[in-house]
Amino acid sequence: MSNTKNKDQDNPAQNPSANNQKIEQKRDSKYILSPSQREIFIKNVLPIILVSNIIWLIGDFVFTYIFRRMEFSEFYVIYIIFVVLDIILFVSLNKIALKSMKSLEYILYFIFIFIAGIITIPFVKLGNPLGNLVHMIVFIAIECTIIVCLVGMTLKDKYFAKGYVQIHVILFILFLIIAEIIFLLVFNIKNFLLTIPISLSAICIFSLTTMFFGAKATKKLEKHPIIFIVYKIISVYMFILFISVILAIVILIIIVIVILLDDSDISFPNFTYVSNFYWGTSSRSRTKRKNLKHEVM
Repeated sequence: MSNTKNKDQDNPAQNPSANNQKIEQKRDSKYILSPSQREIFIKNVLPIILVSNIIWLIGDFVFTYIFRRMEFSEFYVIYIIFVVLDIILFVSLNKIALKSMKSLEYILYFIFIFIAGIITIPFVKLGNPLGNLVHMIVFIAIECTIIVCLVGMTLKDKYFAKGYVQIHVILFILFLIIAEIIFLLVFNIKNFLLTIPISLSAICIFSLTTMFFGAKATKKLEKHPIIFIVYKIISVYMFILFISVILAIVILIIIVIVILLDDSDISFPNFTYVSNFYWGTSSRSRTKRKNLKHEVM
């Protein structure tokens, strides 16, 4: 009789409840953390990421101060050397972090993060708006880690546990609003309509990446060294920043093309042309356009 029961439990087709339980466990497996995984993520991974963001900001300010009076053409050789060194460190960390050489892996990791501060110098040199933008991005990264840390410390054993989705959402929105207010005050933002959507999007992307990819990486790499888990999360940060830089370059190229076309004989359609195209050129459409203009005035 007992053998029959065991066979039924092993056979999903004959035991639908066991099958459903397995499916539910698979759904939870990506992000639901066990107590040991939760402790690793909250007490080890998140603090290191927070310290990393602070060191990155310090590196950014230090290199800005050192090269503040130099033109980019005067220190580009030093800049290239540092960038190449940072790339080598980044690639090497993938192997070194797995070898559990604790002292060496931590030293190399924090050197890599500090040197990463020099990468933004060309943007800083281009002018105050872009320089401010660089500091704003790094500041947002710090705020995002703090948000995730606060959510984790508030929920503790409920953090990424089954059945606590609503409290995660409420806390995240609350800390997101506080972070946005602090961001606007620190950088004395005046253009609310443009800045708020951009900064909120950036905070959401970075913090949700830290929360969800961080939890997934911790769950998947629980037996690996802490620095390796942090390295994986920072790799996603680097990918996001790389895509952001590419988008920024594309936008700058479009702006340059528009300026060049504006200076040349080629020009974009003026308002009258666009207006006629939209409303038509008949007397009736012109009257409709004029009436609308008077209403707006």
